[in-house]
Amino acid sequence: MIALALRLGADFVGVHLVHAAWAGLLAAVCYLVSRRFVGRAAAGFAALALVVSPVWALHASMLLTECTAAGVLALSILLARRAFSGVLPALGFALFAVLAWATRPNLSVVVPAAVLAFLFTVGPRKALRSVPLWVLVATFVLVRAVVVAVATEYQGIAPYSHYGVMFVVLDTPEVSNFVLRETDPVAFVAANLDQILLRVRSNMLALTRALFLERGYLFVGWIAVPVLVHAFLRRGRSVARADGEGVVVERAFVRRYAAFLALGVVTSGVIAWSGFAPLRYPVPAMVPLLFLLADASEELFAWVRRSTGRSLGAIPVTLLALGVLADGEVARGVGRAIDVVGDLAAGRRPPSPLPQVQQARAAATLFEPSALVASTDPWVLYLYGGNTGLLVPRDLTSNDLVDAYLDRYRPEYVVVDDHEDYAVLAASPRLELVVQAGRYAILRFSEVTPDERRWSAAPLVPGIE
Repeated sequence: MIALALRLGADFVGVHLVHAAWAGLLAAVCYLVSRRFVGRAAAGFAALALVVSPVWALHASMLLTECTAAGVLALSILLARRAFSGVLPALGFALFAVLAWATRPNLSVVVPAAVLAFLFTVGPRKALRSVPLWVLVATFVLVRAVVVAVATEYQGIAPYSHYGVMFVVLDTPEVSNFVLRETDPVAFVAANLDQILLRVRSNMLALTRALFLERGYLFVGWIAVPVLVHAFLRRGRSVARADGEGVVVERAFVRRYAAFLALGVVTSGVIAWSGFAPLRYPVPAMVPLLFLLADASEELFAWVRRSTGRSLGAIPVTLLALGVLADGEVARGVGRAIDVVGDLAAGRRPPSPLPQVQQARAAATLFEPSALVASTDPWVLYLYGGNTGLLVPRDLTSNDLVDAYLDRYRPEYVVVDDHEDYAVLAASPRLELVVQAGRYAILRFSEVTPDERRWSAAPLVPGIE
């Protein structure tokens, strides 16, 4: 989405505005998906709970992938409903699952969530005899393998390959190390199981605090437990096709799919023992949880209508809105997000998020579009310059390690600051100084030949000072 906005000529302010509008559109998609299964009151209640939650407002104003991931999960709930009804729907869902994986690697959980929900709903015997189930799984595995092979050939780096280091370190700072104590995840887990379990336990406690005790998620944890129980215990319609090829499953399957989806997304964050961000990783799981809330609310509203002959109508939505307005901290968080969007719309630029941003645009003009750049913050240089990048390790403490790093990764440029961790790298005789920009030295590794370049950068982003 960011790349498309840049290609159409958006500047830095425009990109933020597009992302905020995109987040709003995705919230509307979540409402429409819920509306496909429940009434307006229940769908509106869940959608409003999403958009007024401070974490959604936070991520709507940031160039991160959480909002997009939430939208992908919403669409997956809609598409999963017919995924096992025939070969073509199974193929379609498998291709969508590849797209979900390309959005974020942990969103590939849509496949095991769908399979588990199907097994749980129709029974293992009928499910394992289903042709669409095997078509879905096989197509996802094969297409993803093809995408990885093509991307590796084109870019020289496999998609998400850098994530592997997270499973052979204990702490986030170690991720940037060039020399790792262990490179085999299985051996690393076996050798550090006690410490890993302690970190996973710590992640679970942080998740519990975020969902149950903090306003960021509007205390959704207290709702999550009963709606998850309801999803697994409540029965629904399951109709087998006459030819036996596929099975059409309705509300029971969709409920369980959403439940497995939420649990899968949350679990994928908790088990990341080297670093867990409770205000980021669980955000996409809000969508399936709130979908389950809408589903349970619909049944509650129906029970009230049967018992009293009256409809609750907009009462739940109104009460939620009043509750948000009464909560000063939540209201202030939403207000701050509105202020940020207002500043962007008025052309007032936000302050630079990182010190090196001030030098990033000037530095980016020095790089060829195809150059691979190793820097202290690859994301900043990628955003402002378009170059694919590597994170410079902090443990290059000898010339031998520097030589090994340069020979292995072959960056055409290196950008480092004056921190002592980068002193040996900056002094390497194999690197020539191009320019000294304040604290930052831009160096060129001239041994890289043009035929080693595999990346075509986007145009420079205008509007950055």
